[in-house]
Amino acid sequence: MMNIFYKVILSVFVIFCNLIIAISAPDTSVTIDELAKYDSMRKRDPFVPVITNEGVITNIKDEIGGDSTLMLEGIMYDDKGQSLAIVNGEVVRKDDMIADAKVLEIKKESVVFIKNGEIFVLESNPEGGVNEK
Repeated sequence: MMNIFYKVILSVFVIFCNLIIAISAPDTSVTIDELAKYDSMRKRDPFVPVITNEGVITNIKDEIGGDSTLMLEGIMYDDKGQSLAIVNGEVVRKDDMIADAKVLEIKKESVVFIKNGEIFVLESNPEGGVNEK
């Protein structure tokens, strides 16, 4: 009889301790929006429908910034002229076209483009980012 009494007391104690721990634990709940963030890297989000419920095709280029925005993501420089750059998520080399701009030159720290007759340079930034000249 005493053995059952001790088991009941022990069970109540364990339940009580778990309850105290659960009450005093910090709130670690996360919303679904925090868990399900999608970084599109300025490309179309594949989880968003292209056609609305009314049957209208959305203007994808307006949503992602159109073809006019260039983002330099990385440079792989080669002294022998085989340099590559990652622009808007695509690997490009000298004379390639991207977003209506032509790659004129890939340097160690920058990429030179021409678009609509205007020459501009995107420089890599060691802190992560790009400076446009």
